[in-house]
Amino acid sequence: MQGNINSVHLTPNPPRGQFRGIPSFMRALASTASQPGGLGYRQIGCHFGKHVGRLDPFDFDDSKTTWPDQICQELEPLLKDLFSEGGPFLNDMYKPGPAKFPPRTMRRVADWVRFRYPGIADLIPDNRWQKFVEGLAWEYRMNGIF
Repeated sequence: MQGNINSVHLTPNPPRGQFRGIPSFMRALASTASQPGGLGYRQIGCHFGKHVGRLDPFDFDDSKTTWPDQICQELEPLLKDLFSEGGPFLNDMYKPGPAKFPPRTMRRVADWVRFRYPGIADLIPDNRWQKFVEGLAWEYRMNGIF
C-alpha cells in the first residue's frame, strides 16, 4: 500500500544546527529500554551524554566555533543549574538519591535535547524524560560534558 503524498509533512527550512538523524546505538538502547528487564531511560541519557559531542549536525556552521564548544556553551550551564538548584548528587547510576531535580530546570534540559536532537527526542516517551535527564546529569557529574 502506497502512502498519500498529500499526507507527508515536510518542513521547507528546518532550523539550522539540528541533528535530525538517529544513531543506531540510540535506537537500540531505546528498544531495550522499552522491554521488561532492559536498560532504562536513565542509561540512555547517560549514553547520550557520553556521545553528544560527536553527534554534530550536518548543517552546523563551524566557522566561528566547534560543535563540542557550542554544546558546552548551551548545555553545560543547564546541567550545572540542575545541581545548583538543590538537585541530588548522583553518586550511583542506579540510586540517584532521594532528592529530585527542579522540574523547571529538567524541562529546560529536555527542551534543549528536543530542539537540537529531535529524532533522538522522539525515542523518549513523555513519562520517561525525568529518567533520561537524570542519566545525562549523572554522566555530566561523573565525567564532564563528553
